[in-house]
Amino acid sequence: MSSILSPSGLRPDSKIELRTRANTPIDNLQAWQYSSFEWAQLGESLKRFKEPYAKALGSPSPVYNCHGLTFASRRTAVDSSNETVFRVLKEDDYEEVPQSDARPGDVILYLDAVGQAQHSGIVVDIIERGVPKVWSKWGKGQEFIHHFWHCPFDPQYTKYYRLK
Repeated sequence: MSSILSPSGLRPDSKIELRTRANTPIDNLQAWQYSSFEWAQLGESLKRFKEPYAKALGSPSPVYNCHGLTFASRRTAVDSSNETVFRVLKEDDYEEVPQSDARPGDVILYLDAVGQAQHSGIVVDIIERGVPKVWSKWGKGQEFIHHFWHCPFDPQYTKYYRLK
């Protein structure tokens, strides 16, 4: 499929048809380019996250966000409102599990102090003392494999979910 360009020569933002297992539409957006401001910000705030606790993967992409990686196979940026994120978890038949029971394939959800969804990822390993290792995408930047606590999001309020 060829992309259709706007008069400015850029591919316009778009959406895809995305639904939960219960057939409810999921709000999403595919942004195809970064603004000058976003390009300037892309690595500056992440320099403190280094191996062995966080490893960057690939190149940045504006097309999808963390929830798009977690719930939409990297195809689009999924709306990050609690309404959308918790609807996907419910309608896709996830159940909450304790961190002590987390295992590869589970979803980790980072919340703020008042319960607003901030970030999501996929548990890929459990390392020493039960510490989950996570695969996630940081904003419009890169994907990372990281210890659950070594990322720009507060690990104090994390929840774990597993498909039933």
